[in-house]
Amino acid sequence: MLTAGLFAALLVLDSRVGLNLNDEGFLWYGTLRTSQGEVPQRDFQSYDPGRYYWGAAWFRLSGSSGVVMLRTAAFAFACLSIFLTLRLLARVLVGPGLLALAALAFGLWLWAPYKSYEFGFSLLAVVAAAGLAESTSVGRHVAAGAFLGVAAWFGRNHALYAAAAFTLVVLATHTPGQPERLVRRGGGDRGNRQRRKGKRT
Repeated sequence: MLTAGLFAALLVLDSRVGLNLNDEGFLWYGTLRTSQGEVPQRDFQSYDPGRYYWGAAWFRLSGSSGVVMLRTAAFAFACLSIFLTLRLLARVLVGPGLLALAALAFGLWLWAPYKSYEFGFSLLAVVAAAGLAESTSVGRHVAAGAFLGVAAWFGRNHALYAAAAFTLVVLATHTPGQPERLVRRGGGDRGNRQRRKGKRT
């Protein structure tokens, strides 16, 4: 509910206000051409292609290719990341009031719609890093790797920063004096899982 309310408020307040031709106009142009079947970086100058395909999908689903739908797509991506982050924060914040304040703070950061992807991936990286810190399971490591792949599709810099952060998380949560376990964790702690399975049998 908090995320849905934030999404609606952002659309009402900012969907029809102003236009930054240098940055948002560049994103709009690339998204429009992508929706017409062209390929970013091959057919026109662009950033990494993920954001253009995300926006183009919203263009095709809605039948509109205007700046309002461009901002709707950007805000939807940001609010998805906010929703996942609020789920994480709900474990440590007591009461809906604090969660509402957190959602409001996130909304205030979204002062420019075209920057929603940078903001969103920063939050998603925190969620993925928290998962790595919680568990050394194969699933958490696969999820972190999948996140890096999607992040690289939207922006290689996002993937680079997140990979550095994930490496630090793994090192920080590693038990000193057990280098072999650190090596196994690089593969999702597969060896540890096999030993536990052997004990059960």
